Amino acid sequence: QPLQAISSSQVDSVLVLMARVIGAMEAAQALPALEMLSGHSRHFVRWASLRAMARIHPEMALEKLTLVAADDPHVELRQSAAKALEKLRRQG
Repeated sequence: QPLQAISSSQVDSVLVLMARVIGAMEAAQALPALEMLSGHSRHFVRWASLRAMARIHPEMALEKLTLVAADDPHVELRQSAAKALEKLRRQG
């Protein structure tokens, strides 16, 4: 099972890294940027932004994850969002 994938696009890789750093720093001032990235065309960028958002503002993440679980075009992202929703609801 793969541990990590790197995009062939340097920009996409930087966006994922940026989202991870923002999440690790719990930088609430960056929530607007994460919200923008949650609509990115690449599913892995959307996922990185949602994970960071969940660390910083779980309520906002619940709302976004609900939408993604129901409506994202990428099947694996829908499944991951549904699992994350279940986990967040158990914690809250």
